[in-house]
Amino acid sequence: MEYNLNEKIRENLKSLGYNNLTEIQNKVIPIALSGKDIIGKSQTGTGKTAAFLIPIIESIKIGIRFQSIILAPTRELAIQIREEANKISSGIGITTFSVYGGEKIDFQINFLKSKRPEIIVGTPGRIIDHLKRGTLNLSNIKFFVLDEVDEMVGKGFVDDIRYIGNEVKSQSPNFQTLLFSATISEGTERILNEFLKKDRVFINSAKLSNDVKPLITQSFMFIDNKTSRIEALVDSIFFQNPNLAIIFASTKKLVDKISDELVNQGFPVEKIHSDLSQRQRTDVYTRLKIKKIKFLVATDIAARGIDIEGISHIYNYDFPQDPQFYIHRIGRTGRAGSKGESLIILRSWERNKIYQIERLTGNEIKEFHKPSEEQIKEIIKLRTLEKINDHIVNSSEIKIDSKVVERLTKYDSESLIKAIFSIFNIKRSEVKDIEEERKPRRGIFFSDRRGGYNKNNSRKPQRFNSFNKFKKPFN
Repeated sequence: MEYNLNEKIRENLKSLGYNNLTEIQNKVIPIALSGKDIIGKSQTGTGKTAAFLIPIIESIKIGIRFQSIILAPTRELAIQIREEANKISSGIGITTFSVYGGEKIDFQINFLKSKRPEIIVGTPGRIIDHLKRGTLNLSNIKFFVLDEVDEMVGKGFVDDIRYIGNEVKSQSPNFQTLLFSATISEGTERILNEFLKKDRVFINSAKLSNDVKPLITQSFMFIDNKTSRIEALVDSIFFQNPNLAIIFASTKKLVDKISDELVNQGFPVEKIHSDLSQRQRTDVYTRLKIKKIKFLVATDIAARGIDIEGISHIYNYDFPQDPQFYIHRIGRTGRAGSKGESLIILRSWERNKIYQIERLTGNEIKEFHKPSEEQIKEIIKLRTLEKINDHIVNSSEIKIDSKVVERLTKYDSESLIKAIFSIFNIKRSEVKDIEEERKPRRGIFFSDRRGGYNKNNSRKPQRFNSFNKFKKPFN
């Protein structure tokens, strides 16, 4: 660690595995410590959370409340930032607290009054609630951080950001702004001009750094029209046998159906989407962290803000509606120097998606061939034998009554082995198709995303000029 940081912060960072800082951390930390405003253009997975937390924790004074306010677009990201701040500031005496909707505001009010946290992380709506109630005072603010601004703008939080920013400016004029965004849209540009000083510094670390994600193996699997996506997913899971995995799908309906089918296959599964309450989501994340469940099926609501150690595989059941979310999805694995694998399931006519992914990540994506029925059966047999072996090893100290031994010796060894194998046998049920697949576009005509005709509901399909526009690559 090259910077003149507090010795305890150095110890904490070392214990957390921050031996070598990432590109954005090396660029942001010294400039943030110098007091300048920063625009950081950075994708998920580049280490930007620590990039802004380290200078904040180094600079603020212990015992003075509300010195830093950090805005995040989702509850999950707010919780993740709080947890990371607590790890970096462990043993220093700095308190970080997160406020967001879906949790009783009375608890938050009592905590803010009694604990007087130095760092506040929150979603825009709940921060405004506290400002209007007078339970959050901004007169001591030294750092105003806007994380994932592009997503906050996309969610319609521009007015909320402006309200909070104006409150910060009026109550504490000498604050420093640190803004991070994966893209710089028109809405983000307006925020830049309103809240950042003219001598602000622009830092670009938009692509996944080779120092951060070298251990993620990205792959794709093409399937024909005779094979359902869910069958391909189930076969891949049986074949790869992940330690901990997240399966992403674009809609709540698909998440429900995929979850039901995986339960039918005997997998320990939970699901996450926006219909679940915050308490339910938190409970699911906790069970995933402590390995009570092995698989999480989720919409892209979980693509940002989850930092769970040990996630070995990411399955992309489909291509996300926003291509940038592919990067956020795969960023859930390969964390803290561990290896990770990502697989996306595509129809053969979706080949152009591969080129989009390679442009987005700057990395090659390799083909993974769907395992055959024979391969699946062999894998299941080997895994069943592993289960039997584990039970034999763990049962060495179990005492059995002599009458039981005498009774079992009546059977020959083959009969006993068959019985044991049938008890521990991993069963694979018949996979039911759960969706109607979109058909490949033919010729010069195509349907809109709803599978119908053009939006004016005339029965006339859209023609060549619109098709060219549709084919324009994502930015």
